[in-house]
Amino acid sequence: MKKILRTLLILILVILAIDRGFVYLFHSAIFSKTLSGESGGSVNYLLQRKKDAGLIIMGSSRAKHHIDPVRLYANAEKIKYNAGINGTGGLIYNSRLLHLLLEKNIKPSTLILQLDAHPYFTADDDRGLTELAQLYPFISESRSLRSFVKNEAGLAEQIKLFFHSYRFNGKLLNILYNYRKRHSVGDENGFIPLEGILKDSLVQPLSMASPMPAFPENKIAALQDVLTVCAKENIQLIIVFPPSYHNVIHHPGGTSALINIIRKTGRARIIDFSDIESIPELNQSKYWRDATHLNADGAGLFSDSLNARLAGL
Repeated sequence: MKKILRTLLILILVILAIDRGFVYLFHSAIFSKTLSGESGGSVNYLLQRKKDAGLIIMGSSRAKHHIDPVRLYANAEKIKYNAGINGTGGLIYNSRLLHLLLEKNIKPSTLILQLDAHPYFTADDDRGLTELAQLYPFISESRSLRSFVKNEAGLAEQIKLFFHSYRFNGKLLNILYNYRKRHSVGDENGFIPLEGILKDSLVQPLSMASPMPAFPENKIAALQDVLTVCAKENIQLIIVFPPSYHNVIHHPGGTSALINIIRKTGRARIIDFSDIESIPELNQSKYWRDATHLNADGAGLFSDSLNARLAGL
């Protein structure tokens, strides 16, 4: 029995040594040098090359592909970066990203946060750890991220995270692909315009839940955290609700509820374009890649409209 236990202990120690050694080498030799891609590369780019950004944009793909930093504050001498991310970009992700930036002594003077009501009011959305998985590669670099994950993760997730290689679960191929392109990464601002024109026949209105579900508590906490941190750090917070084609995901009740939460719990400037009629020219298919994502021309028009609102025009 003792021999079995000793063998088992040795096996565990060997596995842990391989796990820790692999991650250390992979992180230092490959991941930290990866400056593109949505498995941590774009965050690396922000941390390494845009430390002095005065304006940072956060949000989902509807921030990444809609808001062109070049068109905002054209007369201001600012480094601007769009940190939106496809498929994630929710409140929990962005609140933790904000903490990571501050821990790295990166503090913008202005933060634009893109929000949509429909992910929170059309279905039960409690995917906090799914959002955070994109930040797992930075868990050793962020005390607040470690603390948050420890408090939020269940036993199964904590066991997985005990093995450091889990931080890169599902990200390896993307990281390796973007690592190969590291020398071709120029001076980027994070904005990626989309090409293509929407066909009306493909537009399907979103089915709204009835009655309207309550806003998930963990999302409220994340929103309150962003509001509190920005106020404490003297960061101007601007919250933007972008439109959708023919209002296919416009949720007036949900948007109003979110705006009320913001006004009650903190201080932020709110720019609500969620109703397409706020920019009626955009309600043409030629400006859209799909019903929820503007193409390059649409993004230009939207960014100019946002800039005009920011300037008080």
